[in-house]
Amino acid sequence: MNSDYDNSRKRIVSGYGRSALVCSAVSLLCTLVSFVTPFWLQSWPRVHTPVDRLGLWEFCLDGLVHRLDPEMRSYFGCWWSFAPEFYPIRDFLMPPWFRFVQFFITISLLLLICGFILCLLYVLGCINNAERRALLSRCLAYLFAVIGTLIGIGVIIFGSKCLDPYWLPLPSLNWPSWSFGLAVLAALFCFFTSCFLVPQMKLDRELTQLNEYAFPMHAKSTVTEKLMKSHTPSDTVI
Repeated sequence: MNSDYDNSRKRIVSGYGRSALVCSAVSLLCTLVSFVTPFWLQSWPRVHTPVDRLGLWEFCLDGLVHRLDPEMRSYFGCWWSFAPEFYPIRDFLMPPWFRFVQFFITISLLLLICGFILCLLYVLGCINNAERRALLSRCLAYLFAVIGTLIGIGVIIFGSKCLDPYWLPLPSLNWPSWSFGLAVLAALFCFFTSCFLVPQMKLDRELTQLNEYAFPMHAKSTVTEKLMKSHTPSDTVI
């Protein structure tokens, strides 16, 4: 009877929990690659434009001249956004809305790292207390929904402003590239993770309630019987 109880408990954890873990890993990978790569915006390769490509922290320029620069200096090559040589045109290339995007994606990446670690600990069964597992699954469901919202806000801001004619020259020759697309995917997979954690949260809460109301001498058998009646393996196992 003990083995039946343990197996039913594992089935409940392994189904939605592992799906959430996979989605959180994909979201973390997409966010990390999007965070470090300079392909949020890219220009057509067959046409010369002053801005070749850019990311959140790197700008690749090909003869950009700031229209308000009295010295009319030209900038070539790829530059870190906080390089000292980049200072004269930093405010021009990084307007307030762009810094908001940097902020939202940075906070999202930090929260994703924490969320993935907690989700991994949850799936591996490092927390055995039923009440704590129920609390953790509920917090993770809310956390990934918040992360998806933050990334979504950053993506919407960038997508609506990246082709602004008052920002970069020749906006008609630019388009959001694959780093931007990875950020969109990261937001979607965060919401997928949250969706998988919602039924997992309900199952954990039900398991906690059954443990509380079962008689001590028959707790495990009662919990197992009710769980097997209310949740079939096909509903909880991938």
